[in-house]
Amino acid sequence: MRFLIMSIFFFSLGSITVTHAKTDWPEFQPRLSAGQSNSPVKAPPIKTAISSPADTTDVAKAAYLGKWDGWMCRRRRVDVKVAVSEINDNEAMVAYHVASEQIAPTTQSFTGKFLDGEIVGILPHGRSEITLAMRDDGNLNIRWRNLDREGWCTGIISRSD
Repeated sequence: MRFLIMSIFFFSLGSITVTHAKTDWPEFQPRLSAGQSNSPVKAPPIKTAISSPADTTDVAKAAYLGKWDGWMCRRRRVDVKVAVSEINDNEAMVAYHVASEQIAPTTQSFTGKFLDGEIVGILPHGRSEITLAMRDDGNLNIRWRNLDREGWCTGIISRSD
């Protein structure tokens, strides 16, 4: 009986939803600068149409709307383009375009949630999380994080529209 109770307890712990805290960006993130990637392989172009925000949309959230491009990972080796095409008070529609010598040009779309002023979403395959956060300079921090193991990389994307 004790085993059954403990099993139920530990099973229920696994189903608890942890609330998101503002992303713990690496200490070097504020020193990174915007620019183009060093990847010889470029992400697919953004063809997504960008919607206008509703009149009642929070200005800080509306600032995410648009097309962005830049780089991720060490030595700027990943080319990345992002389109935040629609937003409401809680969610953002995001198209994520990426390519590098190791990553075939790929486009994936997801619905991100606004959490603590950031957009956080899971890519359709369910194994990677993308986080976008506004910087003081008007660019975006971007982080890709592998949810299966401890892998991540960050970068900077700039408005391109």
